[in-house]
Amino acid sequence: MEENLKEFGARLKALRKERKLKQTEMAEVMKLAPRNYQRIEYGKTNVTATTLLFLCDYFHVSADYLLGRTDNREVNR
Repeated sequence: MEENLKEFGARLKALRKERKLKQTEMAEVMKLAPRNYQRIEYGKTNVTATTLLFLCDYFHVSADYLLGRTDNREVNR
């Protein structure tokens, strides 16, 4: 489980950096305290299904990609 959280955090960090956003900016987008966002990126906390869906939509990637279940970013709708 801990490895899954770390993979999720690493992918989230990479996506954030691709958009040239700082952690504080991403926290603001998500309406979180910066420390709470950092905990997600560092793989220290789970996210809700609602948050997962928000991140997938925001970055235009599939949940499977963000969760580390595939390397394919495409969203299948």
